[in-house]
Amino acid sequence: MRFKINIELIKGNSFPVNWRSKILRILKKGLKQCDLDIFEDFFGTAKQKNYTWAVYFQNVKFEKNEIRFLGDEKKATINFSAYDNVDSLNIYNAFSSLRFKEIEISEETKVVVTNISILPRKIIKDNVLIVKTMSPIVCRDHNQETKKDAYYIGTDDKFTEIIKRNLYTRLKELKGEYVKKDIEDLIIDSSQTKKIVVKHYDKTLNYENKFNGKFLDTSVGILKLEGKSYILDYIYNAGLGSITGSGFGMLEKLK
Repeated sequence: MRFKINIELIKGNSFPVNWRSKILRILKKGLKQCDLDIFEDFFGTAKQKNYTWAVYFQNVKFEKNEIRFLGDEKKATINFSAYDNVDSLNIYNAFSSLRFKEIEISEETKVVVTNISILPRKIIKDNVLIVKTMSPIVCRDHNQETKKDAYYIGTDDKFTEIIKRNLYTRLKELKGEYVKKDIEDLIIDSSQTKKIVVKHYDKTLNYENKFNGKFLDTSVGILKLEGKSYILDYIYNAGLGSITGSGFGMLEKLK
C-alpha cells in the first residue's frame, strides 16, 4: 500500500536538519497511541522493515542547520510505501490517530497532520522495472568482524553485489531460501544514478558521535531492473538498499 501524509508547521519557520528522525518520531508517537504492542513489534525488536518513505518539502531552502520555509505556507508531504498489508494498515492508523493534533518535534517546531490519502497499489507483473529514486539509496556493506560499515554508490563495481546481498537477507525471511537463485539472476543497471552525500542521524549506525550524525554516500537517479516479477514487486513496495525504514530507497515507477 502507498499513501501520502500531509503535514503543516503550526509553530516555527523551519524544520530541523535531522528531519528523518523527526518523521520517525511522529510515526512512533502514532503507533504508541494506537497500540503499544504494535509499537514494540515495530521498534522494540529487530523486526525487518519492509517499508520505505520519502518526504517532499514545499518551497524551502536547505541550509546547514535547518530546512527553512520561504513562504507563508509551511507544508510537507510524507510518501509511505509498505510491502506488507498489515504493516500498511498499522502505519496508516498511526498517522490517522494524530490527525489535527499538535505534535512537538523540537522546542522550536510543532506540526499537525492535516490529511492522509491512500494511493492505488501498483502490482509489478512484468520482468522489467524502470524507476527513479524518491529518496536516496543506501548501499551499505557491514563487516561483522570489524563492525565497520562501507558505503557504495551506483557507479561503484560492488554496488550490485552489496544490493543483492541485502535483498537476499530481506527476502529470504519472507519467501525462503529459494529466492537466492532469482536474486543472483537479477540485473540492476544503476549507470544513470549519481552520488549525493546525506547527513543522517541514526543510533543503529556505527559512528562515534550519534548526536552529530554521519555523512553517508548515497545514490539518486534512474535505475533499470530486470528479474522475476515478485522480486521487482518487493523492491518497488518495500524499497531498495539498506535502512529503508529510516527514509531511504523509495522508488517511483517510470515504465
